[in-house]
Amino acid sequence: MKSIATETEEIVVQTEASSKSLARAISEGAVEACHAASNVIPAVGKAVRKTVYSGFYYATYGVVFSSLMIASLIPSDNAMGEGIRDGAEAARKSFDERRIEAARRAFQDRQVSAASPAPA
Repeated sequence: MKSIATETEEIVVQTEASSKSLARAISEGAVEACHAASNVIPAVGKAVRKTVYSGFYYATYGVVFSSLMIASLIPSDNAMGEGIRDGAEAARKSFDERRIEAARRAFQDRQVSAASPAPA
């Protein structure tokens, strides 16, 4: 017959072994979960990029194709055609001027940032 102290010691040893096994299993599971997550994140990002690209591609195609189709139906040798042509040219010129101005401001901002001392 075992003494109570011996039985208690065996239970403590078994409990410690079970705790170590459980801790090891949790640790290994966490490592595997991190590895799996690192494989999933790029796949999700790729799917999102493809969806955004496709959405904007087809929206742009629809707008531009429709505009060109309508423009091809309008005779260009009358007041309406000339107005459309001149309006489109003015819009393109205004857009280009805004783009150039934004690029100039961004360049100046970079120069100012580079010239100013870094905060201490």
